[in-house]
Amino acid sequence: MEKVVRVKSQGTLQTVALQSGESLQKLALLLSDGIDTFEGEAFDSLAIQLNANPIAEGSWITVQCQMNVREWTSQQTGQVQRANSVRILKVGR
Repeated sequence: MEKVVRVKSQGTLQTVALQSGESLQKLALLLSDGIDTFEGEAFDSLAIQLNANPIAEGSWITVQCQMNVREWTSQQTGQVQRANSVRILKVGR
């Protein structure tokens, strides 16, 4: 998906430890297209680049994203749970 969005806020660079013992860098952006507001996450080199050159709040940018729905069954309630994730692949200023 490619969208023109406004940056509402940019998080800080975080290091996430993986089960394999490796780690990756992650940075979250809160974005809005004027109707919907969503959080997108950039990883590794893109996250480092965005951290070094932050995007000003209120700026309009183009993002290329991959959206996924993760589904699992709660061990406590037995109900099916879902969560959306948005991975930012490219940013155009």
